[in-house]
Amino acid sequence: MLLKFIVKDGVTSRNTPASSKKALELTIHTLHVDGVETNVYLTKDDCLIIYPEERIYGIPIIEQNFTDLRGYNLGSRVKHHFLIPLQEALDVFKNSKKEFVLQLSDHGNKNRQYVEKIIFLISQYPEINIYLKSDSEEIITLLSNSKIQHQVGAIIDSFDSKLCHFPLDFYSLNIENMDTNQALEQLANGKVLMTEQVNTVEQVRQLEQCFHDYLEQLHCVSSFPLKQ
Repeated sequence: MLLKFIVKDGVTSRNTPASSKKALELTIHTLHVDGVETNVYLTKDDCLIIYPEERIYGIPIIEQNFTDLRGYNLGSRVKHHFLIPLQEALDVFKNSKKEFVLQLSDHGNKNRQYVEKIIFLISQYPEINIYLKSDSEEIITLLSNSKIQHQVGAIIDSFDSKLCHFPLDFYSLNIENMDTNQALEQLANGKVLMTEQVNTVEQVRQLEQCFHDYLEQLHCVSSFPLKQ
């Protein structure tokens, strides 16, 4: 099987919460997983952290200081797991061939600072296979203009999206919104496609049948490992 499988927020278990350092480490050591996707946020005190949601304690992460969030427990009372900065997450992937997909969200008037900090940080890890994606036109423009060596892509609702006109390395969309003919056209033009919310074996088989000539260009993003 040539499809690539990306696990959203890392390989989790009852005692290993999403986006924890342990979840990333499990991804590295899980044979049938090709990488992990996670969200990146810039805190009020300018620290880049990874976390599945945009809010903690019901408050947007971008409005909180990392010094206040440092002790936030992702785990249980029995097993503690804490928020980690993006740099610590990158260190986990430093000696791995796995892909690290970073989803960037709109940070309003801090978009430029947010993107510049990410670019500066990942430039120190040229050995990691990093993919950067966003649904924000401003963020995608900033990433494209930076001419970074890593892959840049757009999160889209359909192939009719305005963002499809950007000269990007890949596009990411929900499997339910993927038009087969339009997807085949993109694949024939050399684009990589990330199919989100691929959570059943039946969906995997459907992708294999529809895109059998382009499987190496397909990345399936799932909430848990599906590769057999």
